[in-house]
Amino acid sequence: MQILTPIINAIISGIILGALYAVMSMGLTLIYGVGRIFNFAHGAFIFWGGYFTWFFYSKSHLSYSVSVVLAIIILFVLGLIIDRVMLYSLRKKPDFGIISVLVTLGLAIILGNAGDLIFGTRIKTIPKIIDGFLKVGDFTITYHDIATLVISVAILLFLELFLRKTTVGTALRAISQDNIGAKIVGINLDRLFAFTLALSAALGGIGGVLLAPRFFIAPFVGWEILFKAVIIVIFGGLGSVKGTLISAFILGILEAFVSMYMGMFWVQPMWFILLVAVLFLRPKGLFGEWA
Repeated sequence: MQILTPIINAIISGIILGALYAVMSMGLTLIYGVGRIFNFAHGAFIFWGGYFTWFFYSKSHLSYSVSVVLAIIILFVLGLIIDRVMLYSLRKKPDFGIISVLVTLGLAIILGNAGDLIFGTRIKTIPKIIDGFLKVGDFTITYHDIATLVISVAILLFLELFLRKTTVGTALRAISQDNIGAKIVGINLDRLFAFTLALSAALGGIGGVLLAPRFFIAPFVGWEILFKAVIIVIFGGLGSVKGTLISAFILGILEAFVSMYMGMFWVQPMWFILLVAVLFLRPKGLFGEWA
């Protein structure tokens, strides 16, 4: 049993990481699936979710739950503003795909520098959701990890139900499959594009809130997180919700085992090697469509 203990602990840790990575990457998948925008500012949304929560909780002395809710609302509104100010007028241009890359890349740099100017360059942390740990035999898991797993799974289930069962969710899936046909049947593409970017920003913020107690908050972290999110999304198939979900858990478990046996330095190289191997066999990723 003692031989199996570290393996089972790694699997549990990988599942928790996979759930966190799925939440943090889902916004990137949604905005690409609906708007065909590869949003390089998504990593900035993630660390700003942590920044806002830290500010409201540590500096404004609001409760933890209120701080989180305010951070998510602000990021949702920020997504709407960014779409209206920076993307709306450019969306009808034939080379919008290339323009959107440049715009979101510039936005990521601006948001990163703004984080340094406003909050300083020192790293920030926010407290765990719940302190303490649960010990069952040889296995130990913190209450914080249990809480983050439950919250992450609840968010993913809610998102699945939203996309499958609501009118707006059905419209988003229709746009991802055929935006011309969706426009013909009367779906307001601009409004739903704006909503998707706002939802993507909010999901990124939630990911930042869940990741921050486990790691830390700093502008440069956004680029590392974006790198991981990009690998997860490409691994699963651009625009595929199911692919993002499955790849997040695969790569989360891989990270747990690699960090345990080889060290954290080798996590990203092993992710990249696995990504190249999958793309060699399936150039569009595991699920190269909205699924």
